[in-house]
Amino acid sequence: MWHRPATERVPASAGFGSLQTCGSPWVCPVCSAKIAAKRRDELARGLEAWRKQGGRVFLVTFTTAHHARMPVASLLPSFLAACRQMKRGAPWQKFKRGQGLVGSVRGLEVTHSFRNGWHVHCHSLYFVPAGTDVAAFRTALFRLWERAAAAEGLTMDKVRGLDVKAATGVIEQYITKYGRDPEQVPGYWGPESELAKPHAKRARWDGDDPAAPGRAPFELLAAAFAGDRVAGGLFGEFARAFHGCSQLQWSPGLRKALGLPPRDQPDAEVAETQDAASVLLGRLTPAEWRDILLVEGRGVVVRAALTGDWEMVQYAVACLRLWATYWRIMGYVPDRTRLREFEDYTPAEIARWRLQRRARVSAGKAARAVPLVAAL
Repeated sequence: MWHRPATERVPASAGFGSLQTCGSPWVCPVCSAKIAAKRRDELARGLEAWRKQGGRVFLVTFTTAHHARMPVASLLPSFLAACRQMKRGAPWQKFKRGQGLVGSVRGLEVTHSFRNGWHVHCHSLYFVPAGTDVAAFRTALFRLWERAAAAEGLTMDKVRGLDVKAATGVIEQYITKYGRDPEQVPGYWGPESELAKPHAKRARWDGDDPAAPGRAPFELLAAAFAGDRVAGGLFGEFARAFHGCSQLQWSPGLRKALGLPPRDQPDAEVAETQDAASVLLGRLTPAEWRDILLVEGRGVVVRAALTGDWEMVQYAVACLRLWATYWRIMGYVPDRTRLREFEDYTPAEIARWRLQRRARVSAGKAARAVPLVAAL
């Protein structure tokens, strides 16, 4: 069981170690969170290094027209081909020289709505010299993007097809559009999070029509878990189309220019490693892990570990093991609805349970429960 203490900008986090991981940044909520945290920290270091050199960073959003009958399996290859086509040939080299472009980082994303279908788009950070004009940069880049998209049979709106903003730390527009990052302190969402943390975003509604909301992939997954078969089918369509795609891509030579390691660590390796700031709280036995899985109590254990108190984790595990033993004796399958309610308990409530248990033991009112806990 691992715990990462809180910092000035990022709150405390906790998780399990020594478990098999898939390393997917697209379809796994666990792996994607770890991978995104690593990418975000790396991007933050790169942004800080470039600003110390006196440069500017533009947040550029690329998108194309789409409709409800367009499958993501056909839209995604065309969109990626247009991104590659835009950066080929003499026009792109002329653009780089004219703008003094050092490099870029591209983050690929997608949302879905019943009104407009799949919305494949990407956010990119463009590293340019100080004094680069936003309007002139957009005009020159839009010509390249429009020509490349047309070559792949894609069209776009003159205004919405390309958006360029100066990335100066907090981006209020994207807090409004996607909601805030639950793993950050309230109100903070920097350009590094915009690219590296798509799993934490919430897609916006389609106008004022609540019957046709736009949803991010993990929102589709949550709806599927709640019993929405249509959302489950959409998530499967997304998973098949995006399998093997790179979520975050650096342009050649940019990492070296920013003083970062020249080789990017693969997603699978990032998912398997622990953060350098994390500390080992303790180890769970195989019997304890089996009981936690039986009652689906992993969320309860993680919430207890957020306090950084191993004794509190042990108490939460003891409660779950009592529940698992009761279910084994009664001989029926755990109720998922009750478990989800149990998972919502906070570390403060778990601490209150521990104090109440100590009070009962001291008063002699838990005499029948103590032998059972000790036997576990």
